[in-house]
Amino acid sequence: MSYRKGFFYGLMIASIIAVLAIMFAWVFMYLWNWLIPVLFNGPVLTFWQALGLLILSKMIFGGFGHHKKHWHKHGGWRNKWKDRCSNLSDEDREKWKSHFMHKWNCEYNDETNTTETSENSISK
Repeated sequence: MSYRKGFFYGLMIASIIAVLAIMFAWVFMYLWNWLIPVLFNGPVLTFWQALGLLILSKMIFGGFGHHKKHWHKHGGWRNKWKDRCSNLSDEDREKWKSHFMHKWNCEYNDETNTTETSENSISK
């Protein structure tokens, strides 16, 4: 790819991003001016105030760029707990299960406790 072609594509991408930002800010301003003054007696926004509010909310709530931890993409808390539980002995795992089953008032059917759970469910 030549230098001119790369420059043209970069300029085209930058202009598309600018047009999308302008459209998004305009939609945000329109919705704000339609709802907020009527519902909450709030102020009417200009275009530049709407754009600034969008950038501020992105900085506060969304951030910019990529973050190092993507829990939702890599299994996150499930893999973390699988790693922790894989190192438990059978006795510790059984203690863990019985603790949470008692805490949440649940019953579970395990191969070792099938007769106990069925008797407990009948007596309740």
